[in-house]
Amino acid sequence: FRPQDGYDLAFSRDGEALRKDFILKVGTFVAGRVIDESGIPIAGARVGASNEHGSLVTTDAEGRFMVAGLGDNPVSLWTDAKGYGTVFLRNIPPGSATLELRLLRSGFVDGRLVAPVIPPFFNVLFYRFEDDLGKELLVRTVPVRNSPDGSFKIADVAAGHYWLSIDAEGFAVPIRTEILVRAAEQLTGVTIVAEARK
Repeated sequence: FRPQDGYDLAFSRDGEALRKDFILKVGTFVAGRVIDESGIPIAGARVGASNEHGSLVTTDAEGRFMVAGLGDNPVSLWTDAKGYGTVFLRNIPPGSATLELRLLRSGFVDGRLVAPVIPPFFNVLFYRFEDDLGKELLVRTVPVRNSPDGSFKIADVAAGHYWLSIDAEGFAVPIRTEILVRAAEQLTGVTIVAEARK
């Protein structure tokens, strides 16, 4: 069923009972399997789906999932699992029941922020160009704390082409760092150069 909007109920005296009937609408769904690059099911993968409504589920032992309670518009879907990169799909017709989501082993990014002074807290920002949308999106934000030398290690990075930046108070990145992450690859020596904002 689709989520139901709340209704305000007001009681005027102690012991008063009110009755409100709700009509629940049957929602749409999407369903399928999450598998790895070899076609082996991935148990315990998270699958999120949304349109006017949204929900998050976990795959069963056979990698199967069903996300129910969705609306009638096209569905945006994502899935991830530990050790694998996140996959995004858009414009999926509601009622699709045989989706196959293939996850690739994730990469690992080992890098360092170079700045006049290293901030005690900064976020590493991953941007990627999304062909189906025709624009660049911020796809991941990773907080880094208490790293006096600016080093960071980021696991579970989906294979792909990224531009890296940081978000830190008082700092700007004049030229973002471009990287290519391959499945199951450890990418080392990544440098993000930041300068104090003027």
